[in-house]
Amino acid sequence: RDPCSDFRDFRPTDRPTDDTLLTTSRAMLQLSNPHVQRAVVAASAAAPAFRPLVGMLMARCGRYLSPPPLKRRASMALFDNDHAELYDYIFKQHGKPGGPWPMMVEAVVNALPSGSGNVLDLAAGPGEPGMLVATRLPNTKVTVTDISPQMIAKAVERAKSLPNVKCEIADAVKLPYGDATFDVVTCCHGYMHFDDKDAAFVETARVLKPGGRAIFTHWLKIANMESSRAMMRAVLNAEPPPPPINAHSLATPGVIEEILGKSGLKLESTATSEYDIEFEAEPGAFKLSTLPIAKQLEDVAAAGRADVYEVAEKAFHEHVVAKGLLRDDGHVIMPANHFRMVVAKKP
Repeated sequence: RDPCSDFRDFRPTDRPTDDTLLTTSRAMLQLSNPHVQRAVVAASAAAPAFRPLVGMLMARCGRYLSPPPLKRRASMALFDNDHAELYDYIFKQHGKPGGPWPMMVEAVVNALPSGSGNVLDLAAGPGEPGMLVATRLPNTKVTVTDISPQMIAKAVERAKSLPNVKCEIADAVKLPYGDATFDVVTCCHGYMHFDDKDAAFVETARVLKPGGRAIFTHWLKIANMESSRAMMRAVLNAEPPPPPINAHSLATPGVIEEILGKSGLKLESTATSEYDIEFEAEPGAFKLSTLPIAKQLEDVAAAGRADVYEVAEKAFHEHVVAKGLLRDDGHVIMPANHFRMVVAKKP
């Protein structure tokens, strides 16, 4: 029997039972099945008591949860693997001088002058900047969240030495927390990727205590967007349409102020900075540049274009060479990634 069959029609209102948990764990261990992933997220949102158990399962079984690969040639395997490792690698570079993590941690410290409080970290991937906050403020409780089971599996592993951190699956657009629960909500380079940004900010405001602060960053300019366009230009042999994933979606002047106004949050301060992202080899940089256009590449390939990925790889290589981004040692530098940090207060 398909161990995932119990979850085909799983609803967020369903109440997980011990049998559900057991079946989920067996399914995780036997299949890489998106139905299981959807069920786990839904179950976690439905029952707060279920979330710690999900976290334990993620730690043990998360590596089995990659979606089933599309049927492509072996040379295309790069696109089929889970992105958690790539995100983990990139996220570590956010801790560089000039990067978002040091700035955000200082902002949280300033927002919690007593050194204690309750912090929620949204779209934290493998756990940052929440774990840096927890390390800096050991008397502060930090809840690290992400919608991806793979990411939470990594976060659970990294948080083992941090007793003031818990890691949970959560959707930023529909948070499973009560009103006025947190003193600070952080989100590093996350809000611009949410489908419903207005709803995400409304939820952030809802779970913040009065006087609490939202501390978040968003891209103003990220170098890989230029290489993504170069690849699509080569694939389409024409100027490409805007990518489905737009890292610059909050960069337009006035957009942040408008969204904050709708949510009831008040803009308190902003600061900008920039930093380089370095890859030790070209494939990693290439994979990063495919993320915003992965769906477009898949659509072109599905329409019968057999050489899509070869053309994209060739275009990427030519781009980084022409721009001087490929060093003699094989490292690729994505330079001057410019971002803004925003601090907003709940009245």
